[in-house]
Amino acid sequence: MAQADPSQSPGKDTGTNPAELGFGLFKVDLADHLNVTTIKRLSTLLGLKPGEIDSINRSKTPGLEMVDLLEDRGIITPTDITDLLKMLRKLKLAGLAARIRSSFQTKTSQAKKKKKKKKDLEEKKRDFIKFSKIAYRKHYETAKPFPSMNKCGVNSIFVEGGIYYLAQEGDAMQNPDVLESLESYNDILSSPKTESKRKIIEADPGYGKTTLASQIVYDWCTEDPESPLKVVEILIFLQLRELKSVPSIYTAIKNSIVPKDEDMDEACIREILKAYRKSVVMLFDSYDEYPDKNETETDIFSIIEMKMFQDILVIILTRTLILPPNLHPETKRIRLTGFGEAERRNYVLKAVAVDVHLADRIENQLQRNPFLKDLCQVPLFSTMVAHIVHERPEIEIFSTVTRFFTYVIECNHNHMKIKKDANTGVPAFETELAKLYRIAFDGLTQKNQQLAWEKTYLVSELGQEFYDNYIKLGMLVQEVVFDIPKGQFKKVARIWHKIICEFYAAHHLVWILSEGASSAASSINVKETLKSINPLDLQYVYRFACGLNKSAADIIVKHLQETEEGRQFAILCMLEQEEKSDQFMLSVKDSLSYIFYIGKEDTILLQRSNIQVLEAASAKQIPISCVYLFHCSPRVDESRLNLILKSGLSLPILSSLKKLEITDKERRLTNEELVAILSYSSQCKSLKVLEFGPFYTAKGYILPDTIPVTSIPPSLKSRNVKVWNSSDPTCRLNLQTGQWQPCDGLGKLPGERLFGDKSYQKSLAEFNQARRK
Repeated sequence: MAQADPSQSPGKDTGTNPAELGFGLFKVDLADHLNVTTIKRLSTLLGLKPGEIDSINRSKTPGLEMVDLLEDRGIITPTDITDLLKMLRKLKLAGLAARIRSSFQTKTSQAKKKKKKKKDLEEKKRDFIKFSKIAYRKHYETAKPFPSMNKCGVNSIFVEGGIYYLAQEGDAMQNPDVLESLESYNDILSSPKTESKRKIIEADPGYGKTTLASQIVYDWCTEDPESPLKVVEILIFLQLRELKSVPSIYTAIKNSIVPKDEDMDEACIREILKAYRKSVVMLFDSYDEYPDKNETETDIFSIIEMKMFQDILVIILTRTLILPPNLHPETKRIRLTGFGEAERRNYVLKAVAVDVHLADRIENQLQRNPFLKDLCQVPLFSTMVAHIVHERPEIEIFSTVTRFFTYVIECNHNHMKIKKDANTGVPAFETELAKLYRIAFDGLTQKNQQLAWEKTYLVSELGQEFYDNYIKLGMLVQEVVFDIPKGQFKKVARIWHKIICEFYAAHHLVWILSEGASSAASSINVKETLKSINPLDLQYVYRFACGLNKSAADIIVKHLQETEEGRQFAILCMLEQEEKSDQFMLSVKDSLSYIFYIGKEDTILLQRSNIQVLEAASAKQIPISCVYLFHCSPRVDESRLNLILKSGLSLPILSSLKKLEITDKERRLTNEELVAILSYSSQCKSLKVLEFGPFYTAKGYILPDTIPVTSIPPSLKSRNVKVWNSSDPTCRLNLQTGQWQPCDGLGKLPGERLFGDKSYQKSLAEFNQARRK
């Protein structure tokens, strides 16, 4: 990361004496005061030789020449010009002498003031850095990977997962985002690939954004020699979720960093940032939880859009689908992609116990629990599993996220023994829990999300006993914050993690839907309620609600399927139902009437969820219109009954699949690989079209020129399956000769009759027409 030369920093003490600095300014002014006549008279009075006088007269700057001579002879010094003043009075130039004396006093005085101001600003900067490190300590020393655990330092639990930067932004399904990996989180700051003054670190819920932010802060505070921040003088770290109704960045910084009893005001902070801006980094965590993200007239938005602090590096952390509007074109996007097996193992050995046997035991548990293994790609879930398995020998088999979270919270409750009856398993404070569910729901769904509440309010709503127990439990986290509008400190509490908040809110949503389903009038309120829950931000509210209640699931899935962006979430919601109902199958049928996309950038959990939907549809013979595999690099296993995706997951034979489209980036297929894919496709009994893409660029699959006719499965020939190569020009595989041949606008090979039913002919013609465009 490029930084300013410390020697050029405004606060750098060069060792220059203020008197010498002022004397230099005075000499320049003195030269301006000495005209040619005065110089000649001074030359005579000084008894200069003709050669010296001639040298001065021929100089382009005779005034400066005379000033240098006066200094060389000791007539003027940094502390005294008395001899010069006497000479001027002797030449009857008393007025000039007065002006020169005034200039000397002014210049040397100004230099002293400037030096003092510089020294004062340097001291203020040092104080500000000290305040910052004290304020930030609470963030990195109070990390809590699991609610019932004791707090610990972030450096003892931080493990890097996958980190990628967005090399090329896509345009939805046909051109998904192109991601390229970074070696380390330090590359976010220092790699040429991510060089920019504005960077966004994005990830899905639970992928460790806040933990990464705390680690970055820790590196700066401890002056880690391996960190690019070692050359950064000032780090501004703000939790945006705490900045409700705070339009000024200077107000936010003062009340987040400066102690109340210090007299450093906002003007001073402004002065420090302006003077040292070339060595400042700003880190804004939790933009997705920023209460004022709908109020764009704030300094935070001006900074993000590069209308303020254009030469300061600013890093924003947010959920993947909750990006700030009006991003500057230079903004670089970095994405966290979670844990693999190596990262899970590193976490166990670093944060749980230095115990190889424990790490092995956890992996064994995950191997027999595939859904949980996929779930552990999410670092938050992985840490939960690690700490649960550490405390108990077995962990139950899960098939839904809802059941997993229910189990986690039950474990937490058991840990603190806050149940009415340990034998019944009924949680204590049922009435108060219902109130907490409502508070969580209201906080998440209001226009400006509220994720922290004053202690006095929560105690009045929930009762002191419930509040104290949930603080001990770790499900509520109490903090002391400064209420900027009121100008005073207050105690607030927030739910431990936003996903837990969504779990609580889902219980209240289930209650609303069960009440709303009972009357037509209430149904209107249900629709309005669902419209207030943005699936891009609150997908877990929907998923948990569907897992908690079947009737709620039917209403939610129907609502989500009414919008294009909601259909992907509808699939995840359907899979939260442990028992697959008739309504579930109807929802699957509706989802599969469109192109069904599986991409390499999808999480393993999402890929597995999509495969589960396809398997369920195929088993019930629900038509699957098209499966589109984007950059998944599929290969066929030895049995030729499964397509193995790059992620390692397998796509089985889909008997109701009509079209399979496979796209990869400049991948060359061997004869054996192509024949294997043809063999797999021939077993999908309803398949009409197999296409190797992409059709939007010439760079895709490179296929063998010919295929041995004997290697082409007979069922492909008997069903006249169309095998396309969407290169330029578009070709079809002649199943009788094994050769690729260009086809006409209707997809016909030379001499071939029109094939298929009329509706299929029409759709194929429209498809080819769109492709040519």
